[in-house]
Amino acid sequence: MREIVTLQLGPVANYVGTHYWNTQEAYFNYGDADLPTEFDHDVLFRAGISSSGIETYTPRALMYDLKGGFGSLQKYNKLFSGMDSQVEWDQGVNTIASESSKHPYQERLDALDEGGDAMEVDLDKISSWSDFNRVYHHPRAMNPIVTHQVDDPLSPFDTYTAGRQAYSDNEKETEIFEDAFRSMVEECDQLQGFQLFTGADDAFGGFAEGLLDDIRDEFSKSIILTFGMMTDTSTGNERWQQKKALNHVFSMTRLSSLSSIYVPLYSPTPNRIQSSGLGSYLHPNCQSLYHTSAILSASIETVTTPYRLKKNTTKLGDLEGLLNWRRDTKLAGISVSLPLPISDRGVVDPLPLLDLSTPGSRKAEEVYGESIVVRGCPQTTSLDQAFKSFKEEDHPLQSRTFVDTAYPLPDSYPRFFSHHITPNGRLSNTRQNDPPVSLPVLTHFSTNSNMARTLQTQLNHTKAASMNEYFEYAEGDYGLSREEYLETKEEMMNLIDVYSVDESLA
Repeated sequence: MREIVTLQLGPVANYVGTHYWNTQEAYFNYGDADLPTEFDHDVLFRAGISSSGIETYTPRALMYDLKGGFGSLQKYNKLFSGMDSQVEWDQGVNTIASESSKHPYQERLDALDEGGDAMEVDLDKISSWSDFNRVYHHPRAMNPIVTHQVDDPLSPFDTYTAGRQAYSDNEKETEIFEDAFRSMVEECDQLQGFQLFTGADDAFGGFAEGLLDDIRDEFSKSIILTFGMMTDTSTGNERWQQKKALNHVFSMTRLSSLSSIYVPLYSPTPNRIQSSGLGSYLHPNCQSLYHTSAILSASIETVTTPYRLKKNTTKLGDLEGLLNWRRDTKLAGISVSLPLPISDRGVVDPLPLLDLSTPGSRKAEEVYGESIVVRGCPQTTSLDQAFKSFKEEDHPLQSRTFVDTAYPLPDSYPRFFSHHITPNGRLSNTRQNDPPVSLPVLTHFSTNSNMARTLQTQLNHTKAASMNEYFEYAEGDYGLSREEYLETKEEMMNLIDVYSVDESLA
């Protein structure tokens, strides 16, 4: 069935993942066999039976967060209430108490399930990713990190090494890898690999290293596609910003070495959106994780489309081979046109692209491999102008995927698009009364020379840091010595060399 196992580590990853799974749910036809779907849901979902005999179809995913980070967790109760925690994966459950009251959006979903009327809910007042979740998850997919609590000033979860220590301590207490993870993998018939969403500028980068170490020990040849997510660093004091930069550098070097492809993703900012050309169509509150994670999720969801299709599918391994055919270009980047602006005259020229991985860069001098996905674009619309910035169509190091299905916008998705976008996602000269319910989207997933600039910027941010001043990185069983820190800087410089253009050959 070409299964993919999804792993989500930390609040940023779980916000992104919640949007991601809500999108998958939007593809379901719910019994209407006459409505075709382009997607093979079995790639990401697993079938099962609850203890009460109810057939279930839940994401093949494991989600980690700190204690107190799971919100109300109401979405799985109806399917899995009253289960025995000692039974096998098909009927197992990690007991997590409901940690807060239901968000009004969850109450609205409950009312709709019971045949009640829909009501408008202010989704901008979000305190947890579970507040806007629409999907039933298997309860054993939810895994609290027992060693740390949300917003605990006595035990902050804010350094890479604290995360690596937490993974080791958590496994000793819970054996999640030996139990839930292994059971999930063993039930797969044709495992393609893993897609991992993780915070990369906090302790979850270190937690991800521990998990990836275990995966590599057991599945040394499996494809692992890792998305490392960074939040805006323009706020906070200097020490806080410096720690985020250090965490990011450790994540870039260590997680990329354990992954087949590592994709750094930066939260969009108003300036980046404006300079990308999308400012006329996209108006998010960039201080809201609910908003910024929606943009990241739409981008990830679209670039991963090729290995979830029923027909003309691209295997995860083939995608990895396209981007890393040189075997030294594991760091890849994503740019997105959300929405892909289409008017009566065709696609807007020049094509607006928001660079989420190498922000501030101009067109790359060298592109080593690229995968372009276009979805929801009418067949009558010419894309010649949009594609002029990419490699030729028949280039061996380019893949183009065209999907008829537009990107769906369930009511859990932020309404931050221009009022001049029609319900089906087209540009209009007149103000629209109804928001779009789907959008055409284009993504560009590539390995290219712009990564050198991003790596150099990150390295520069750490040059002022002395490990003597940041003593917390030396604490615990996984503390780093000064020599290990210098080795990490050396690894960064080696990566910069890989992605740098040889001026003598240019």
